[in-house]
Amino acid sequence: AEVNAARQALAPQAYAQRSDHLAIVAAFNGWVAAKADGGRGAGFEFARQYCLSEQVLEAIGKGRLDFAETLQQKGFLPEWYTNHMQQLQRQGPSPDDCASNGLSGAEVYGLRAVTPSAPDEYSHNARIVKAAICAGFYPRILRVEAPVKYQQVQGGAMRVEANPASIKFFERNLGRVWMHPTSVCFSAGSYPSGWMVFTQLVQTTRAFVREASMVPLYALLAFGGELEVLHDQGLLLLGISRYREGGCVE
Repeated sequence: AEVNAARQALAPQAYAQRSDHLAIVAAFNGWVAAKADGGRGAGFEFARQYCLSEQVLEAIGKGRLDFAETLQQKGFLPEWYTNHMQQLQRQGPSPDDCASNGLSGAEVYGLRAVTPSAPDEYSHNARIVKAAICAGFYPRILRVEAPVKYQQVQGGAMRVEANPASIKFFERNLGRVWMHPTSVCFSAGSYPSGWMVFTQLVQTTRAFVREASMVPLYALLAFGGELEVLHDQGLLLLGISRYREGGCVE
C-alpha cells in the first residue's frame, strides 16, 4: 500500500491515463530533476522516497541516450537534438519551467518541445505517446471486459466505475490474463477505450501483465492490423477484434 501511494503521488497523470509506461517516464524524469537540483544525494533520496531502483534508472538513462545516438547515426535525429538530450539529462528542467506551470520536475521534464517541429514536438501528448507504444508493440494487445454500472442521480442515471476486481482482460492467444498488483492499472475501475497494449507479462500462478497502457481507439485503427469493412452491418473490423469468449482469435 505504501509503494502504491508513493507511485500515485509521483505520477497522478499516469493513473488517470491508465499507463504504466507514463509512470516510468515520470519516475525517470523526477529522478533526473532531483539530481540536477541537489546532486547525487538528492537523486538517492528521491529514489528511496518513491521506492525506485537507482540502478534501473541509470540503465534507462544510458539506454535512452544509446538509442538516440543510433537514431542519429541512421538519420532520424539531428545531432543538436542528441546533444540537447544529454544536456537535459544532466541538468534536468529549469526552476522557471516548474514554477510557470505549477508542476513538479517529474511532470515538467520533457513536457514541452525544444522548438516547433522538433523531434519531441508531441512528447507532452499522452495519447500520441501511447499510440507510438501501440505501433511498436502490436500485437501485444489486451481486450478489456468491464461491467457497466450506473448510479441514479437527479434527472437520470450516471455511469460509475466498476469494482477493479470485476474487470477482465483477454490476450488473443493466452485467453484471460490478470493485471499485476504493481501495475498502476490494478486499481482502475474503468477503461473508456476498452483496449490496452502491454510490454511485460510474467507467468506465476497466473499470467500477470506488469506493464500496460490503455490505447486510444484511433491508435488501434492506425496500427491494429488488417482492416475489414462489413458493409451490410455498418462495422469496421480490426484484426485484434476477432475474439471469441475467452479472448481467442477466430
